[in-house]
Amino acid sequence: MKILDENFFNENKNGRVNAAQLDELKSKANIWLDLIGYSIGIAIVGLIFKFRMDFSWLIIAALLLGVVLIFSLYHSATLIKYYWLALPDARAKRLALASGKLSYDNGYFFQTEDESLFLLGDKNSGLMLGDVYEVYYLQRAKIAVSASVKQSADESQKIREFNALYAQVLGFTEADLEANRDGKLSPNQNAEADEGDVAQVEGKAYITAKDIVHGRRRETHYYFSIHQPEAFLLEIPKEAYAVLVSEFYYRAYYLSQSKRLLSVEALSL
Repeated sequence: MKILDENFFNENKNGRVNAAQLDELKSKANIWLDLIGYSIGIAIVGLIFKFRMDFSWLIIAALLLGVVLIFSLYHSATLIKYYWLALPDARAKRLALASGKLSYDNGYFFQTEDESLFLLGDKNSGLMLGDVYEVYYLQRAKIAVSASVKQSADESQKIREFNALYAQVLGFTEADLEANRDGKLSPNQNAEADEGDVAQVEGKAYITAKDIVHGRRRETHYYFSIHQPEAFLLEIPKEAYAVLVSEFYYRAYYLSQSKRLLSVEALSL
């Protein structure tokens, strides 16, 4: 679901959350409910078997159970946000309107004059740093359900803000970027001899995630994909997936053999 949708925004003017928004809220609530339910189930099974183990295994089991319970308690706040605050807000038509800008701190959100609003829906939804938005949000849960551009910044400002964010989140500096542009590593960047030279690729990129199964183990891998015209895939860390936005025109710098991302910059939006 895209939060920047004029149809959704216009429907929310009447204080009503539409069917797509309500389904998204239910989906979020059910995910966290299932996750905490599984965690509690694991804890109960662990307790059942705990008393059949020798002392050394009892200590390990107790530690594991402690981790599971802490995990459940930590994420119960998110469950409360969606299940006991957001859904009742939506059904009772408790929507409010505020103005704010897109910001980032372990995830994108709207920052208004008074509070921070979580985003409902896809992070790659056309939202731009620098723009001022009117935002409809659920009053108690502080979840933004739709937005409309109130005042648009110029493209150069948006690019500067996104690139500053990429550097901050991915941990490279302007000096690192300058060295990478020249095909070199900066003094702060290290590479093994078999990782190759500094290379670059540019074009419209799509930021994707893919689950890969290794036997009984499932891992999520994240990719920076450019078609130029042939597809070029660069595996990226989870931090890069969280912050990069699909369909921007990027230049990415990486090591030619290991394909390790060094730095990235948006060239146009």
